Amino acid sequence: MEFFIDASFRDRNAPLDEFQYPIHNSISSPAAQIAIHSPYIAASPYVSGVGLLGGKDYSIKIKEDEKHLLPPPYQTNCTDYMPAWRARGGIGPLNQIVNN
Repeated sequence: MEFFIDASFRDRNAPLDEFQYPIHNSISSPAAQIAIHSPYIAASPYVSGVGLLGGKDYSIKIKEDEKHLLPPPYQTNCTDYMPAWRARGGIGPLNQIVNN
């Protein structure tokens, strides 16, 4: 991921060796907050996310991890949440993390 924010408000046609003052002073450095999370959990990028500063390069790698558990009678501590979800009329969470 790469993003660049020009907060200097300078003349773009000016020579690079010419010293220029910004038109406005920025209160803080430009930044973005990002949070990568499960689609079943609402996460705040400010609480559980990471701040990315403007003008820097970032490399983010995302890997999906899927578990294939054995069906009963094996002891994998599996729970099928679909019957409970259907009993609620299709409303509410589908996983144990949000249910507890």
